[in-house]
Amino acid sequence: MTTELRPVAQQEQQAILGICFLAAFADGLQDQVERERIQKIGDGFTADNPDAAAVYQEVLGGRVTLKSAISRLQTPSARTLAYEMAVCVCNADGAANDAEKRFLSELQQALQLDTTMKNYEQTAEALVTPAPAMTPPM
Repeated sequence: MTTELRPVAQQEQQAILGICFLAAFADGLQDQVERERIQKIGDGFTADNPDAAAVYQEVLGGRVTLKSAISRLQTPSARTLAYEMAVCVCNADGAANDAEKRFLSELQQALQLDTTMKNYEQTAEALVTPAPAMTPPM
Protein backbone atom coordinates (compact mmCIF):
# COMPACT_ATOMS: atom_id res chain seq x y z
CA MET A 1 0.00 0.00 0.00
CA THR A 2 1.43 3.33 -1.04
CA THR A 3 0.13 6.47 0.57
CA GLU A 4 1.16 10.00 -0.10
CA LEU A 5 2.12 11.68 3.15
CA ARG A 6 0.22 14.89 3.63
CA PRO A 7 -0.46 17.12 6.60
CA VAL A 8 -3.13 15.72 8.88
CA ALA A 9 -6.24 17.88 9.47
CA GLN A 10 -7.14 19.01 12.99
CA GLN A 11 -10.09 16.60 13.30
CA GLU A 12 -7.82 13.76 12.16
CA GLN A 13 -5.19 14.75 14.73
CA GLN A 14 -7.81 14.52 17.48
CA ALA A 15 -9.01 11.17 16.15
CA ILE A 16 -5.44 9.83 16.08
CA LEU A 17 -4.92 10.91 19.68
CA GLY A 18 -8.21 9.24 20.61
CA ILE A 19 -7.03 6.01 18.99
CA CYS A 20 -3.74 6.32 20.87
CA PHE A 21 -5.58 6.62 24.19
CA LEU A 22 -7.73 3.62 23.27
CA ALA A 23 -4.53 1.72 22.46
CA ALA A 24 -3.11 2.63 25.86
CA PHE A 25 -6.25 1.28 27.54
CA ALA A 26 -6.35 -1.89 25.42
CA ASP A 27 -4.77 -4.01 28.14
CA GLY A 28 -6.67 -2.39 31.00
CA LEU A 29 -3.62 -0.40 32.04
CA GLN A 30 -2.10 2.89 31.12
CA ASP A 31 1.29 3.72 32.50
CA GLN A 32 3.41 6.85 32.51
CA VAL A 33 5.50 5.72 29.53
CA GLU A 34 2.36 5.35 27.38
CA ARG A 35 1.06 8.77 28.49
CA GLU A 36 4.42 10.35 27.63
CA ARG A 37 4.39 8.69 24.21
CA ILE A 38 0.89 10.04 23.52
CA GLN A 39 1.97 13.52 24.59
CA LYS A 40 4.94 13.33 22.18
CA ILE A 41 2.61 12.23 19.39
CA GLY A 42 0.34 15.21 20.07
CA ASP A 43 3.31 17.56 20.24
CA GLY A 44 4.52 16.19 16.90
CA PHE A 45 1.58 17.56 14.96
CA THR A 46 2.84 20.67 13.23
CA ALA A 47 -0.04 23.10 13.47
CA ASP A 48 -2.73 23.60 16.06
CA ASN A 49 -1.69 20.79 18.37
CA PRO A 50 -4.81 19.01 19.56
CA ASP A 51 -5.70 19.29 23.24
CA ALA A 52 -4.60 15.87 24.52
CA ALA A 53 -6.30 16.41 27.88
CA ALA A 54 -9.65 17.13 26.21
CA VAL A 55 -9.34 14.06 23.97
CA TYR A 56 -8.42 11.97 27.02
CA GLN A 57 -11.55 13.16 28.82
CA GLU A 58 -13.67 12.32 25.78
CA VAL A 59 -12.23 8.79 25.69
CA LEU A 60 -12.80 8.32 29.43
CA GLY A 61 -16.34 9.63 29.07
CA GLY A 62 -17.08 7.16 26.28
CA ARG A 63 -17.63 9.91 23.72
CA VAL A 64 -14.73 8.60 21.63
CA THR A 65 -14.89 5.01 20.49
CA LEU A 66 -12.75 3.22 17.97
CA LYS A 67 -15.55 3.45 15.44
CA SER A 68 -16.15 7.16 15.99
CA ALA A 69 -12.45 7.99 15.87
CA ILE A 70 -11.92 6.02 12.66
CA SER A 71 -14.88 7.74 11.02
CA ARG A 72 -13.03 11.07 11.41
CA LEU A 73 -9.98 9.84 9.46
CA GLN A 74 -10.55 11.02 5.91
CA THR A 75 -7.28 10.20 4.17
CA PRO A 76 -5.22 7.04 3.69
CA SER A 77 -2.28 8.94 5.17
CA ALA A 78 -4.21 9.68 8.37
CA ARG A 79 -5.40 6.06 8.66
CA THR A 80 -1.84 4.79 8.25
CA LEU A 81 -0.52 7.31 10.76
CA ALA A 82 -3.22 6.33 13.27
CA TYR A 83 -2.20 2.69 13.07
CA GLU A 84 1.51 3.46 13.32
CA MET A 85 1.02 5.70 16.35
CA ALA A 86 -1.17 3.08 18.05
CA VAL A 87 1.63 0.54 17.52
CA CYS A 88 4.07 2.99 19.11
CA VAL A 89 1.82 3.41 22.14
CA CYS A 90 1.25 -0.34 22.55
CA ASN A 91 5.01 -0.91 22.47
CA ALA A 92 5.98 2.11 24.59
CA ASP A 93 6.22 0.06 27.79
CA GLY A 94 7.75 -3.03 26.19
CA ALA A 95 6.54 -5.46 23.56
CA ALA A 96 2.78 -5.41 23.00
CA ASN A 97 0.96 -8.01 25.08
CA ASP A 98 -1.88 -10.21 23.81
CA ALA A 99 -4.61 -7.65 24.58
CA GLU A 100 -2.69 -4.92 22.78
CA LYS A 101 -2.05 -7.21 19.80
CA ARG A 102 -5.80 -7.95 19.59
CA PHE A 103 -6.51 -4.21 19.66
CA LEU A 104 -3.98 -3.57 16.88
CA SER A 105 -5.44 -6.36 14.77
CA GLU A 106 -8.94 -4.96 15.23
CA LEU A 107 -7.66 -1.48 14.41
CA GLN A 108 -5.91 -2.68 11.26
CA GLN A 109 -9.10 -4.34 10.03
CA ALA A 110 -11.29 -1.37 10.93
CA LEU A 111 -8.92 1.00 9.13
CA GLN A 112 -8.96 -1.34 6.13
CA LEU A 113 -5.19 -1.41 5.96
CA ASP A 114 -3.47 -4.18 4.09
CA THR A 115 -1.33 -6.76 5.78
CA THR A 116 1.92 -4.95 5.03
CA MET A 117 1.15 -2.88 8.12
CA LYS A 118 1.91 -6.00 10.18
CA ASN A 119 5.54 -5.45 9.21
CA TYR A 120 5.46 -2.15 11.06
CA GLU A 121 4.06 -3.86 14.15
CA GLN A 122 6.72 -6.59 13.99
CA THR A 123 9.50 -4.04 13.57
CA ALA A 124 8.29 -2.04 16.56
CA GLU A 125 8.11 -5.17 18.68
CA ALA A 126 11.62 -6.20 17.64
CA LEU A 127 12.95 -2.82 18.69
CA VAL A 128 11.60 -3.13 22.23
CA THR A 129 12.22 -6.84 22.80
CA PRO A 130 15.62 -7.48 24.32
CA ALA A 131 17.83 -9.85 22.39
CA PRO A 132 18.51 -13.20 24.05
CA ALA A 133 21.63 -13.27 26.15
CA MET A 134 24.60 -14.71 24.33
CA THR A 135 26.41 -17.56 26.00
CA PRO A 136 30.18 -17.26 25.63
CA PRO A 137 31.82 -20.17 23.82
CA MET A 138 33.71 -22.61 25.96
